[in-house]
Amino acid sequence: MRAKVVGFAVLLMAALLLVAGTVLAAKEDKTAAGKIDEKSMSILRNMGAFLAKAGQFTVKVHASYDVIQESGQAVEFEEIMKYAVSRPDRMRIDVQESDGNQRAVVFDGKNLTVYGERQHVYASTELPGTLDNAIVYFVRDLKMRMPMAMLFVSNVNEEFERRITSLAYVETNTIKDVPCDHLVGSTDTIDFQIWVAQGSEPLPRRVVITYRHAEKEPQFRARFSHWDFSPPFTDASFAFAPPAGMECLPLLTLTENTMPRHRSAKKGGQP
Repeated sequence: MRAKVVGFAVLLMAALLLVAGTVLAAKEDKTAAGKIDEKSMSILRNMGAFLAKAGQFTVKVHASYDVIQESGQAVEFEEIMKYAVSRPDRMRIDVQESDGNQRAVVFDGKNLTVYGERQHVYASTELPGTLDNAIVYFVRDLKMRMPMAMLFVSNVNEEFERRITSLAYVETNTIKDVPCDHLVGSTDTIDFQIWVAQGSEPLPRRVVITYRHAEKEPQFRARFSHWDFSPPFTDASFAFAPPAGMECLPLLTLTENTMPRHRSAKKGGQP
């Protein structure tokens, strides 16, 4: 039963980091509509400022996401995403799905390239400009989704202020020996939870997004590790070399027509 929300969409599963989750049924409901806790917003702003100032970094993300099958049952799939960012105009996202399939999105300041191993195709378009421009083009113009895209734009704190409709502090939690502030909130379309490391490096450690307007309210879950703010980048780090014999398509054709729209699980778990 493998089903996919818009092709590369799982690289791309939420237009923005603002994130989510159903929260502790046993605890007080802290997300009354329109209420934003200033302490919690300050924690997000510190995180946003820290990431916006980072000139270069890499991070590994272990993610899982729900896909609703025709039967109505939710099936969980996993993937590992490796992000490489070099401001102001380079980014690479390499994805390995749970079945071994590889995907990638590469922006080098001049071209945006999208690749899918399963489909044996890739597409590239000229797109000179900044990383911010490329992300806007990817999400707004191509109608594709990029989980945690908000983390990579330079105006991340402006996006927090504009999109968050409720925000509250849950508790102090520990993720792999790192004390974290656990926050919960909402935007107009999603609920979210985020765990932000305390101390001098306020990095996101975990995110849960609930798409409350989608059928069965599927979730996207991510854990962040291996942050590196001094990666040994070269020009080759953001170059895409297609495998021999791979077909090249116009980018809009690839995203609209070539990529499968659903991911479903077959009997025995094989793709």
